[in-house]
Amino acid sequence: MDVIQPSLFAQPLDTTPQTVALAEIKPGEAKQVIKSVGTVGVLQSVLLRASTDPAFRYEIVEGNRRDYSARHFGLTHVPALITDGSGAQLAAARAIANTARSSNPVQEARAWHAVMQAGVYADVNALAKDFGVPVATVKQRLRLMNLPDELLDGIQDRKIAEGTAEKIANLDEVYRSRALVAYSEVTAAGERFTDAHLKGCAPNGQATSPERCWAA
Repeated sequence: MDVIQPSLFAQPLDTTPQTVALAEIKPGEAKQVIKSVGTVGVLQSVLLRASTDPAFRYEIVEGNRRDYSARHFGLTHVPALITDGSGAQLAAARAIANTARSSNPVQEARAWHAVMQAGVYADVNALAKDFGVPVATVKQRLRLMNLPDELLDGIQDRKIAEGTAEKIANLDEVYRSRALVAYSEVTAAGERFTDAHLKGCAPNGQATSPERCWAA
């Protein structure tokens, strides 16, 4: 099946960042500075749409802190993606802005899950086509959403490797529950959860420890 709409975007979104003058953008409400902007500039595009304020050409959809930081450090322009502001396009454009220049699996999982939940795409094949990624990658990322936020955050905090988390996500509910208990206990003890810990929770007797994974 294809995208629900004949065309996802009323006017196709150009995923190549444009350079937009800050003077054309209505200032956001953020008051926190991203320190790296002072040394390397704004690396991730700000997501913009047409402004309802006649004093400005654009307003910010995503990227208030980047906008504020750019102004704080005296920059005059930022990279930006422009959306027409329709509900479907905003949902997809947010995901594009959040993942197009990032290999963060959790960020991708959450962004793509939000797009699917919003009903923007009829199936993962359509999403994969629009984002230019393999269908298998999209499915694997979406499986991560079977995991609780605690574990997803653990991937980013290096408490568990992405590959180990993916193995947990692929387990059936019973074994996944055991693995999550083990994860909480191992990381609470200050250890990194690894495949070695997971083996005791996996099916088919793949290993014997930790015993707590086999508790009733």
